[in-house]
Amino acid sequence: MKQGISAEIITSTKDRKHLLRSMGTTEFSKINCSRKTKLYAKLRKSQLKHNFIGIGYSFEHTSCQNLMRLSKNDRHNALKALVDKNQGAGMNIFRICMGTSDFTGTLWYTYLDESPPDNILNSEDEQDLINYIKDNFSIAKDQEFIIPIVQEALEINPDLLIFASPWTPPPWMKDSHDWCGGRLLKKYWASYAEYFVQFINAYEKVGIPIHAITVQNEPLHNWDKMPTCKWDIKGINERDFIKNYLGPTFEKYQIDTEIWCFDHNWSLLGWLNLLRQPSRYPQTILDDPEAKKYVDGVAFHHYAAVGFSSPKMMLKFRKKYPKIPFYFTEGSLAWWFGACRLPRYIQYGASAINGWVPMIDSEGNPNNGPFKTKETLLTLQVPEMIVEKTFDYYMYMHFSKYIQRNAKVIDLVRNKRIGFEITALKNPDNTIIAIVVNKFRRSRNFKLEYNGLALVTDLLPNSITTFTWRYRL
Repeated sequence: MKQGISAEIITSTKDRKHLLRSMGTTEFSKINCSRKTKLYAKLRKSQLKHNFIGIGYSFEHTSCQNLMRLSKNDRHNALKALVDKNQGAGMNIFRICMGTSDFTGTLWYTYLDESPPDNILNSEDEQDLINYIKDNFSIAKDQEFIIPIVQEALEINPDLLIFASPWTPPPWMKDSHDWCGGRLLKKYWASYAEYFVQFINAYEKVGIPIHAITVQNEPLHNWDKMPTCKWDIKGINERDFIKNYLGPTFEKYQIDTEIWCFDHNWSLLGWLNLLRQPSRYPQTILDDPEAKKYVDGVAFHHYAAVGFSSPKMMLKFRKKYPKIPFYFTEGSLAWWFGACRLPRYIQYGASAINGWVPMIDSEGNPNNGPFKTKETLLTLQVPEMIVEKTFDYYMYMHFSKYIQRNAKVIDLVRNKRIGFEITALKNPDNTIIAIVVNKFRRSRNFKLEYNGLALVTDLLPNSITTFTWRYRL
């Protein structure tokens, strides 16, 4: 890298006076050791960390139903705002639900709600039930909202990765015989593995390849007010299901969809959690070689005692399992809280970031679940039916529009002041991205060192700033 290289600066502020505004460029120059700054970071260019595959959100029922309420032209523009690489945020990884989640305006459903006949359920040959699932599995209910939205999003951005999570198996497979709560009966494990295969194949037929699945959304929950299914506290059941059923079934059918385990809160892995003791759920799976060989990643959420739980849990995991990617698959990284947390999540080990519910209407609908949304990326103003972009939309763009798939996270050192956050990545095209959040209510002088040179600039109060420049030898 030679002296004279300049970085483009793009800034948004909490007061919305600046929203993804270009602030021009600033030059890198020789480091002036005598010049002191309040905020400081040094990128260690020779120490690239983990791979980063993308940033996105979810195409769950609430968002898709709102998008389908729009005219064809308005819907297309809203989707372009989310996924278009040039005219939008360029988000490139989205989560869908296998059946309904808690955020939906419809009744709960799976892909095989009605219980099979008794002669099938009571058959001594489990292949009879597997054949029944093959013959009766249907994604028809997804055709109303989910499938058309995902198909259109893929037309706009063919590089989208789609991964999927079930909130519950079909109720008849559970000891509760209900969508809400209960456990999957072990006698149906082979059939449930077939259920995943049928889902992947059905979506493939409608032009939606499934990049990955998680076995269960939040498998330690057993709530009776939304679709849930509790596996167990220690991860033994998910381990055995992956090892003995799901993994071998994927092998049998030559399914290359990835399997991500856990898909629950990292707070559960520490002492400050609702269990009052650390869970070893994902470790139970990864420490078993026969299960681990089928696992392509670990999925984390950040709910439950967020103020006490730390994304540093991913750092500990990465040290023990350096070849296993970790994905942040769900979390409301909203408003200023989200701006401050996102850099930390990436720097601490997340290989992808997915928010939850990108679009709600101004009355908080549709939503049959027990939880309300915070800020979403897009708000559908009713009854005017006008789509508005929120601060979160622009905040996420600081990441999604500039970080390319398979960027490498750059290791860095920084001063210990708690007033700012930073992450940095090297894109495949050799552009360098540094995203800095100034939490202070006043401007702060900031110095960024890279490859023997330094950039010095002022960060606006309560701002998020993206610096981008091209690496040169």
